[in-house]
Amino acid sequence: GNGVVDAADLTEYFLLQFGGRPGPGTLAETEFVFTPCGQSGRVGPSQAQCDGAYADTSLAGGVSITGGTQHWAAPGAGTYIVEAFGAEGGSALTAGGLGARVQGNILLGAGESVQILPGHAPVAGNGGGGGTFVLFAEGAPALIAGGGGGGAGACCGAQVDGRPGL
Repeated sequence: GNGVVDAADLTEYFLLQFGGRPGPGTLAETEFVFTPCGQSGRVGPSQAQCDGAYADTSLAGGVSITGGTQHWAAPGAGTYIVEAFGAEGGSALTAGGLGARVQGNILLGAGESVQILPGHAPVAGNGGGGGTFVLFAEGAPALIAGGGGGGAGACCGAQVDGRPGL
C-alpha cells in the first residue's frame, strides 16, 4: 500500500490491505490484498470466486467464505496496518462518487480471525458503491469505509455527479 489508486482498474479501487508487524521488532513484508473477488451488486462472492481471485497471492487457501463474507486468520500476533476503500458509485450519464479511504491499526493475535466485506461496484455501473467493512470475529466493527454515491440518471432535468463516500 502506497495509497495510490488506479481508477481505471475498479477491482484495485476496492482493495483492502493488511500488512504490519507480526512480532516485536519484526516488519512483515507480506501484503494481503482483499477484493470483491469479481463480484458486483449486493450479494457477496462465493468460495470458488475467491479461490480463483486469490490463487497465486499471499491469500491463496487462506480465505473462507460464509454467506458472502470473507474470513481470514492473522498468520502471526501483532499490529496490522489496515487500509480500506469503499467502492465507487456510478451512473451511465454522470460520474459516481469515489468511495472513502480509511486506515487504522488493528491488534490481532496469531490465528485470530477477522471478517472482511469489500465494497462492490453497482450492478451495470448504476447506483451507489458498497461500503467496505472489517469486523472482528465477534462482529464488532474494526474499520468501515463508505461507498461513493451514484450519479444522477436521466430523470429530473439536472444530472449531478455522485458524492464521495464518508
